[in-house]
Amino acid sequence: LLTASNGDIWMGTRSGGAIRLNGTHFSYYSTLNGLPDNRVEKIFEDSLGNIWLGTYSGVSKIEGNRITSFNTGHGLGALQVLAITEDRKGNIWMGMRGGGVSMFDGQSFFTYRQENGFFSNNILASITDQNGDIWFVSSDNGIGRFNGNHFYHYSRSDGLPSNSFRAII
Repeated sequence: LLTASNGDIWMGTRSGGAIRLNGTHFSYYSTLNGLPDNRVEKIFEDSLGNIWLGTYSGVSKIEGNRITSFNTGHGLGALQVLAITEDRKGNIWMGMRGGGVSMFDGQSFFTYRQENGFFSNNILASITDQNGDIWFVSSDNGIGRFNGNHFYHYSRSDGLPSNSFRAII
């Protein structure tokens, strides 16, 4: 669920795609008009007003009336996109189940996984704080933070009560 900056309310469904409520009018977004999957897990609005939909089969960017979808063939780290946030440079970061995080700079993706030093491949949620740091929570290995230059990792060994998280606000 998201209230966009223009007042539209966006809702994701388990099998019917996304729904946008603009005042009293409903609009529907599904595989019939370009989404990669009808299971919408995450809805995010970027600083330009574009809506991003994380699905079980990739991610879609809705820019006005245009839908652009991305999957692993475009460089996304995995298909199940569960977390989306934006950094201070306008890059879009997507957390995935089984794929770590992929950063999209508007042209291409770069993916961070455990195999190349990232703390987890299972990112369930993310948020950008007031300082511009991006925080990631994982289902299996604690919390990560990216300050624009370096990644940091926090786990039970640092005093956290668990390594398994579900949400971050």
